[in-house]
Amino acid sequence: MVILALDYGEKRIGVALSSADEKFVFSRPFIKRVGNTQAIDRIIEFISQEKAELIVLGAPYNMDDSLGESMEKVLSFKKSLEKKINYTTRLIERPSVVLWDERNTTTEATKILLEQDVSRKKRKGVVDSLAASLLLEDYLKQKGA
Repeated sequence: MVILALDYGEKRIGVALSSADEKFVFSRPFIKRVGNTQAIDRIIEFISQEKAELIVLGAPYNMDDSLGESMEKVLSFKKSLEKKINYTTRLIERPSVVLWDERNTTTEATKILLEQDVSRKKRKGVVDSLAASLLLEDYLKQKGA
């Protein structure tokens, strides 16, 4: 099954994709977020092109497991995404959207890029999708793939 991972952010949404056998994870270019409608339309296109069967959306729990302002935004985004998926008739197999704990994925992605001596300018362009890749790797590991 092809799984799409999304790392939701105010300016960018990181994107990663699994191979059909769920053994490999591939970063994809981030989606620039101008607004939810534009971002969701782009995600729907991506789902159709890649035939994704499941969407793993990063859930930004606070370190004490509470839900903060960021989580409220993600839950609102999830609701809008699910609504659009349900009303999009060209998606024959409508993928479900699951939340997955994303704590520290962006921090870990930044750390990896710093260790690789990636410049600040280049980090900005890849950190979100690398975070989505880490999120998806964790999901697949916990799933036992």
